[in-house]
Amino acid sequence: MNIERVEPISPAEAARRKSEACRLNDLARTEMGETGRLVATQGIMALEFSDRRTLCRAIEAFASWDDGDDPYGVHDFGCLYGTGPSGDIAWSAEGTDTEEDPFVGIKVFWKIDVYAKDMVHGAERPWVEGESVRVLTIMLASEY
Repeated sequence: MNIERVEPISPAEAARRKSEACRLNDLARTEMGETGRLVATQGIMALEFSDRRTLCRAIEAFASWDDGDDPYGVHDFGCLYGTGPSGDIAWSAEGTDTEEDPFVGIKVFWKIDVYAKDMVHGAERPWVEGESVRVLTIMLASEY
C-alpha cells in the first residue's frame, strides 16, 4: 500500500468498513477457532479445563462494550474477571480494579489481531472477508 496515494473515503464508507470489521471480529470471537485462530498463553493453559471452557463461553458471550474497552468500535478487545475456587471459576465483565479496592481474583484480557494471509503483516483491508486472518489471543492480565 502506497501511503502517499491513499484516496480519502466518505463517512458512509468509513462506517461501512468499521461495521464489517466489527462483524468479522464478532464472528471470530463467537465462533472461536473456527473462523480464525485461537492462541492461549501459558497462564490460561495452566487453568483447570473446566475454567478454560467457561472462560471461552464468557468471551463468546461478551457484550460489555464501552469506550474504554472498545474505543474504535470494532469489538477487538475485552477484559473478564474470574472469582471462585479452581475448577469452578465464575467469569464476569464486572470487577473492581482500583487502587482503593484492588481486585482479588483472576483478570483476563482477550484481543483480536488481524493479519494478512501471510500471517506476517497486518491486513491492509481488515473489513474484507477472506483477505485476512483473525487471531484471538487470551491471556492473564499479569502476562501482558
